[in-house]
Amino acid sequence: MRIPSQLNRDSLYRPKNQRPRSNDDYRRIIRLCLGLVLVLLVMKQAARPSVYQTFFDPSATSSPESNLTNSRQNPTNPNSPQTQNQLPESSTASYEFSAVDRKISDRLAGSLPQSDQQLWLKSLLEWKAGSNNAVVPSSVESLHQELTEITPNDINGLGPNDSSFWKLAVDTLPPWALASSDEEKAINIKRLAFLAALDRQATMRVVDGSVWRSGDFDSLYSFLHQSPFGPRSNLPMIGVLPLLQQPDVYRNQWIQVGGEVARVDYIKTPENPYNIAEYWQLWLRPLDGVNRPIIAIVPAIPTQLANFYRDGANDLGPELIIAGRYLKRLSYQSGVGADLAPVVVGEIRSAPRDVTSEVATPAEKESSPISLPLIILIAVSIGIAGSVTIMWNTAQAAKRSRKLRQSHQQKEMAHLEKMDLSQTDQPA
Repeated sequence: MRIPSQLNRDSLYRPKNQRPRSNDDYRRIIRLCLGLVLVLLVMKQAARPSVYQTFFDPSATSSPESNLTNSRQNPTNPNSPQTQNQLPESSTASYEFSAVDRKISDRLAGSLPQSDQQLWLKSLLEWKAGSNNAVVPSSVESLHQELTEITPNDINGLGPNDSSFWKLAVDTLPPWALASSDEEKAINIKRLAFLAALDRQATMRVVDGSVWRSGDFDSLYSFLHQSPFGPRSNLPMIGVLPLLQQPDVYRNQWIQVGGEVARVDYIKTPENPYNIAEYWQLWLRPLDGVNRPIIAIVPAIPTQLANFYRDGANDLGPELIIAGRYLKRLSYQSGVGADLAPVVVGEIRSAPRDVTSEVATPAEKESSPISLPLIILIAVSIGIAGSVTIMWNTAQAAKRSRKLRQSHQQKEMAHLEKMDLSQTDQPA
């Protein structure tokens, strides 16, 4: 006995050979299509270098030097045999200076006029980069005079050899080398302390939160001069909001920023002690979606960006990773009025590969990449074809089952008719 359901008159007992309904097939197809779309989106995002910034060093994918557009005179080559394995990091923050050296270096740097500070800063940077062209400026005599006036009463803890070591430190600037004695190490530390003091003097002239001022260019040119010799690893990736909200924390620090190129400006510079004739000012749209620009100043750009500058394209350019030192917050005129943008001075560490100057082989020409719309079209076509096939198979199966039921019913009707005839033929 079957107990009918009060909803659709079907039996409450589960049939033995229950077939899945056609709606389950449609749901499965929809789930597969959604999974395919998700895979395509993941493949699209996997092409963005910002996905791997947390796990890998972006400096490993830096653009080749041959693709850079630059006419700046580079005093040294960091890959030359002379400076290889000897070139230290450009930041002096990794060195520990004594309180006495810090006070003496600040006093020496403060006693020099701005022009002499620029010459000493350039000379010490070239010395630290391993250049043989580091020349002692003519103001060395005034430094010697200042050193003779320093007494233990002025600086507590002044040792008997400190003045003589300081005079040796500013007398000559030999190329940077690994010190072989304690005396040479002490002299090198004093030169580095003097370099850090000159860098602080240049930083004090930077006017934060304003347009470009004359006091900004000492740090700007020195940062550009140091950009090829910056640290190659362990640089934090900083967003635009921390740079705007905490400028004192990141000022003069080596950091990394990333974004899509929105605008490229070519700047010709006046005569300066660093012999920098030009630089490029890049306006970047941050990768984290914040609608605030980042200004990156670099000495050279890839050929692709140079073409982007000449074409005057309005679309967003490629994604870049810039490693450099944070300079200031620059005031500029935006669509909503006066606004601020952080300025980072350094070099491009990660850029898209420039294929304009490469000749593709026949095998490369045959295996051209497939665009994303074409992949989606193929996937949709395969999905539609699969759906049509499944629907046709379902319809054929329903037709076969209907024929079987009809034939079974005809057999039963014929059997019942025979039984009725046999009963009527029997005598009463």
